[in-house]
Amino acid sequence: MEEIINNIVEAEKRASEIKQEAQKRAALILENAQTEAEELFVRTEAECKVMRENNVKKAEADADKAYRTAIEKSEAEAKKYSQKVIENSGNFVKETVRRVVTGGC
Repeated sequence: MEEIINNIVEAEKRASEIKQEAQKRAALILENAQTEAEELFVRTEAECKVMRENNVKKAEADADKAYRTAIEKSEAEAKKYSQKVIENSGNFVKETVRRVVTGGC
């Protein structure tokens, strides 16, 4: 009977040691997880900052390209229009000269 009681006491003692060891391991795991989470947060924040900066630069470059394209298109259309006006102005000049020279309307 005493042997059974000793076995139970020994088992309870061993269970208590296992529980304490498990609690220590759990605390260490939690500490490591917190440290890793903090490092991940810092890394992610830095990566997001870089991504944000890159996206802003890309947006600026895209906007600049669209602006230049619009300016070039408008410039080409303006040149085409002014060339047409110049070509058509020859007839008006001739008519005006004819009226001045002939004195007619």
